[in-house]
Amino acid sequence: MRRAGALAAAVAARRAGAVAAAEGAAAGWPAASAPAQQALRGLAGGPGPAIVPNPLQQIVPPILKGIGGGLSGAKAGAAAAWEQVTSGPATRGAIAYFADKLLLSGTFVSPEDLDLAKWAAWLAGNGYTSKAGWDVLVAGIKAKASSLGPAEIETLGPALHAVGRYDKELFATFAETIKARFTECETAGLARLLPVYAAHDYFDAALWDDVADAITYANHYLAPGAVPLPDIAALFAAYAKYEVDRGDLFVALARSIHEDRLRALDDEGLKAVVGSLLGSFKALGFYPDCTEALLLAGRLRPGAMGPAENALAAEVEAELRGHAADSKLPWLDGGFKDPEHFHGKAFGAYNLWVTRDELFPTYYRPSDVSPRPASMAPPPEPPAAAPPASS
Repeated sequence: MRRAGALAAAVAARRAGAVAAAEGAAAGWPAASAPAQQALRGLAGGPGPAIVPNPLQQIVPPILKGIGGGLSGAKAGAAAAWEQVTSGPATRGAIAYFADKLLLSGTFVSPEDLDLAKWAAWLAGNGYTSKAGWDVLVAGIKAKASSLGPAEIETLGPALHAVGRYDKELFATFAETIKARFTECETAGLARLLPVYAAHDYFDAALWDDVADAITYANHYLAPGAVPLPDIAALFAAYAKYEVDRGDLFVALARSIHEDRLRALDDEGLKAVVGSLLGSFKALGFYPDCTEALLLAGRLRPGAMGPAENALAAEVEAELRGHAADSKLPWLDGGFKDPEHFHGKAFGAYNLWVTRDELFPTYYRPSDVSPRPASMAPPPEPPAAAPPASS
């Protein structure tokens, strides 16, 4: 862990902001605006939504003023047409037109004045592929690289990677910003950003360390629970690729992996997440309780698993059994007391993994606190305390 003083200062600043907000509310001051409330990140259960606002809203209103009935839905007025263009399904041709003719041409706004992070993310997510257009965007990003903040970098990195515009020098500048301002970074953004570096074989031990510190100590401890499981799996893979051992981070991330979230994945997603996580756990020699949830997910949906995932699951299960008492895995095998308590019905109707990890010390199992069957002998009485020695 690096720069503990910076982490302590960041936490103190957040607490001070929270106290000030509470005092203001008690005094009857106006409530903070939505952006201001989002700025108090980490105080309400993790980061805000990862969806990037649609930047077409910056230029579409003046265009639509003279359109009249030229757009479907315009009978309800310009507001309805604006809503249709900015939030409805857009064709690639329309996106390319806006980007090439209106956005990057400088007709309505100078390219250097654009919100580059939002535009890059939106265009990358909507299939914009023009080489000339991306050349203009990347040039603008490079010109502003040293002044971009962590939030912008967390958005830009995955967007540029998605369209094949990785640039080592540019990403090195991004990395320096993240390392210098890691206490300002968000868990969800870092979970998407660091795997981009790993995908391009860019390894910086200090970057990996600071990302771990940011997620584990500078963000809400429940924030990983709001990160999609594919991103959690990719983040584990980034650490496994270079065998970076950060058990404190791994425990925080593993807390977000449980049967309820696995059940929500489709077959393709489950196959990718289970295979990736089991591979990372095996490479790291890290087998949290949720490992059995992954194995159980594969058993209950065998059609989703492929030969490679099944082979990996068998290896991991053998590893777990080799270190378990009598080779028994209570959560995977169902236990001898109450199988339905362990697994529920059809993959579980309640979250046992959170109960086990967060509510009980690590030396307990749920079977230890479940009702004892009458057939079981009572636990031995503790030995009587020795009488005090006479003086």
